[in-house]
Amino acid sequence: MSHESWLIRHGESAANAGQRTADPASIPLTELGWQQARNLVERLPQPDRVIVSQYLRTQQTAAPLLERYPQLQAEIWPIHEFTYLSPALCSNTNQADRQPMVTEYWQRCDPDYRHGPDAESFRMLIERVQAALQQLQTLDGISCVFAHGQVIRTMLWLQTQTITTIDQALMQRWHAHGNQQVVGNAECIRLTWPE
Repeated sequence: MSHESWLIRHGESAANAGQRTADPASIPLTELGWQQARNLVERLPQPDRVIVSQYLRTQQTAAPLLERYPQLQAEIWPIHEFTYLSPALCSNTNQADRQPMVTEYWQRCDPDYRHGPDAESFRMLIERVQAALQQLQTLDGISCVFAHGQVIRTMLWLQTQTITTIDQALMQRWHAHGNQQVVGNAECIRLTWPE
């Protein structure tokens, strides 16, 4: 039996389009994002399972594939976007509004820093993505995993790293790598696992 995972970034969201958004979890797809989601159905193999984050935009992106294969139901995993800025402090903002906070966060470069009680640290991101990868490796068949740009980049990056400690140097390497590898909206990346 095949043993592979397809990592799929959600289609274009309102935030990607520069709109103001209230909460990271409830950001919807744009009309372009919906078209990208519909186009994915022809590009993906028939899955044995569909995995989404708890964020609306991944669930909307997976919806056309689930309509094609109604025997499947989405599994919700903790593969949501790296929410390093506090959603409460960033409510009703757009990317331009948040840029000073983004700059300050990366200048601080502290793997245990949380921008607010509703934000996560870099350490939390690495640990939850490591756990998701370990779980994916145990699954037989084809998994279609609808996730987010930074989570997918982290999954791919962790495939090339031996991590002994989560420290500032690791965080700097991750950030530098992320600036070099951008995962586009509705991009699909196939991972195969050793038997």
